[in-house]
Amino acid sequence: MNDQSNALDPAPIAGVEAASLLSRAEEILARRSGHGTEADHTDTLRLVHQLAVHQIELDLQQQELRHARDQLTESLARYVDLYDFAPAGYLTVDGHSVVEQSNLAAATMLGLERSRLTKLPLIDFVAETDRPRFRDFVERTTELPGEHMCEVDMVSSEGIALRVMLDGRRIDELGRCHLVMVDVTELREAQRAAAEYEALAQREETARMLHDTVLQRLFGVTTSLQALTMDPAMSERSVARIEHLIDELDITIVNIRKTIFEQRRAWSGDDPTDGTDDPDEPGVAL
Repeated sequence: MNDQSNALDPAPIAGVEAASLLSRAEEILARRSGHGTEADHTDTLRLVHQLAVHQIELDLQQQELRHARDQLTESLARYVDLYDFAPAGYLTVDGHSVVEQSNLAAATMLGLERSRLTKLPLIDFVAETDRPRFRDFVERTTELPGEHMCEVDMVSSEGIALRVMLDGRRIDELGRCHLVMVDVTELREAQRAAAEYEALAQREETARMLHDTVLQRLFGVTTSLQALTMDPAMSERSVARIEHLIDELDITIVNIRKTIFEQRRAWSGDDPTDGTDDPDEPGVAL
């Protein structure tokens, strides 16, 4: 039976239905022996059984392969969806920052179709002032393990200025890297506006302190000096000197009030020279 088993070609048998295995095996056996015996028939049945089991095993393996293929197809579709439609830009670049692959977000950020972005040096989109920093980032990323970050100004092919955060990691010994690009333009503008608002608030607080504290004290000193001039024991010379000091304090108070008023007008964006709402005019309260 070993000779018979070795003579069988398993490739075509794998596609034969179990019902036809018996006749095929009998034909092979009759061709080899010229006549059949009961023992030969028993061996043939055993062979058919083994072939049937093998057929079932192959069918099960084929089902498992189909299932694995479907799972891989589904996983690939999810990966493509995540890669292409991610909000951040994903790039694969070589050791000289030449783009090899990109997703839709990266291409949109740089103002080009993906097919046109491929094979372009990424440094071409970096602002001139930030290119030394970008070169240093590429050098660190291609030569050192781990993640490396850099923030640079970039300009798209449409001339749109961007502030971009780059996060890179080397993926092979040739220096190829995966880069993540995040547009932080709006974030930086919001931070800048918040800083300006904080500085404005501090200036407003300084103006309020000058008005509420310094001016009030100066008014108090002026009132005290005016009271001294009413003292009969004061000589005319002393009174004249005090009155001169009172005049100087009045001028200082007016100058401080004008300075506060002009600063507030400047901070609010109004024209401080239009002459409206003069702090020396009646009805204006600082």
